[in-house]
Amino acid sequence: MRPGTKGAVDLVITPTLGAAWMVTEDLLDATVIARLEKRLPYPAAKLMVRSLLNPTRSFANLLRGAYPWHRDTRGGVR
Repeated sequence: MRPGTKGAVDLVITPTLGAAWMVTEDLLDATVIARLEKRLPYPAAKLMVRSLLNPTRSFANLLRGAYPWHRDTRGGVR
């Protein structure tokens, strides 16, 4: 609460780790989740994989009124 006490966490760490988190989730979505979707025979399992391994995109979908497992880059789960 004192002036001049902003630290490295506020200015450097938060945006850096936030960007790294976002890139990691996108990489997981493009590689691991897409590969698992091809192997899993059950649609419910595919929905869970999409939702649980990419939590920020799932929550963003909820906020915009879409299903958590919706992806703009891929079709629906069958």
